[in-house]
Amino acid sequence: MQSLEHLLTPFKPINTAEKVYIELKRMLFNDQIVPGQKLQCQDFAEKFNVSRTPVKDALNMLSKEGYVELRYNRGYYVAEIGFEEAQSLHDIREALELLSVGKAIENLNQASLRVLRDALRAYADDVKRPLSRRRLVLDASFHLAIAEMSRNNALTEMIRLIFSKVYLKQRVENLSLVRGKMANLEHRDIYRAISSGNVSEAKSKMKEHLASSRKNVLGYLVAEKELP
Repeated sequence: MQSLEHLLTPFKPINTAEKVYIELKRMLFNDQIVPGQKLQCQDFAEKFNVSRTPVKDALNMLSKEGYVELRYNRGYYVAEIGFEEAQSLHDIREALELLSVGKAIENLNQASLRVLRDALRAYADDVKRPLSRRRLVLDASFHLAIAEMSRNNALTEMIRLIFSKVYLKQRVENLSLVRGKMANLEHRDIYRAISSGNVSEAKSKMKEHLASSRKNVLGYLVAEKELP
């Protein structure tokens, strides 16, 4: 399993604020702070044994990236993904991932295929366990393994950012046990198509997989809107 830093951090931290930024992202993935929760600067200053200033700087960094909201006269809150944002991100994700799967096959070799197979197995093993945010990390790991096979760093980083945007702002309680099992089978189909070097089949299977993912995410967001 790839580290959270590898999945979510666009830089190596060099100061206290950046270290706090990374710790807050890790807390999001570990469900220690959750979408919609109010964030108190003093609490984090005490937790990380730092002053309030680097905590506020870290929260402002997260706010600029869309992970945290600064509400007028109310303070900082963990941002939640909305329908329009999710729809836009999935549009971009589809374009990028269809490109990456074609490039991955162009640069196919046994070493990168082993990495992809390991990511496939890790996700399959997790489907047998209780549902947690770890499954999102493992799903991202599988797709990022394909992106890294493309040998296009800019493409990989853009896909990494999409996963970070979608998964850090997604509530774990909205994940579906059934969807996880279906995604596992879809991952297998994508892996087989890539390993056989079949570009058209790999793109077709990826497109089907992304359509199912989009339907699942947008579906629960619509359902949340309709709740009284």
